[in-house]
Amino acid sequence: MGELSGPLAAISLGAVYMGALIYIGNAPNFMVAAIANERGIRMPGFFGYFLWAAARCCFCSPTAHHFASGTYSQRALIFSVCPNPAIASSSPRGESFPMLSAKSEVQVDTPEVRVTEWRLAAGSATGHHIHEMDYVIVPVTSGEMTIVVSGGERSKAQLAVGKSYFRKAGVEHDVLNETTTDIVFLEIELK
Repeated sequence: MGELSGPLAAISLGAVYMGALIYIGNAPNFMVAAIANERGIRMPGFFGYFLWAAARCCFCSPTAHHFASGTYSQRALIFSVCPNPAIASSSPRGESFPMLSAKSEVQVDTPEVRVTEWRLAAGSATGHHIHEMDYVIVPVTSGEMTIVVSGGERSKAQLAVGKSYFRKAGVEHDVLNETTTDIVFLEIELK
């Protein structure tokens, strides 16, 4: 062994360990590709992803929004790389794309009241639902929600910290976060 054997061993070990870490880091990518392939969704290979990443700014700009009218797998891929859910979640033809599920956590559940914290990450939705009880919404963060009623009509609702509102039972809608920031609010249902 010569005088450079120490640095050579360090470089060799570093290369082996970094290679292993990169491989482990790619495991979620392999899993997503396997799930997509299993469900019949065509996914691009390495160079396809490379080209999509290079064109990311193009696909996520409002002027290139017409690209979102492609096949389901193209739309799913655009949604996965586009940081702007408002652009990625719908097309000019009015189609809607899959959104992430909002997260909810029941904090209090008594015979009189149920308090649920809702967290809508960018690009997520609560899913279509009917409120079976009167309820109060208490915004924890400010933001803009998109409300979609059963007929498909869309409207915007502004949330402001400290500005609660009340609704009667029977409201039927889906609540979407088509912004780039998370929305958090408490839903207090009156039993």
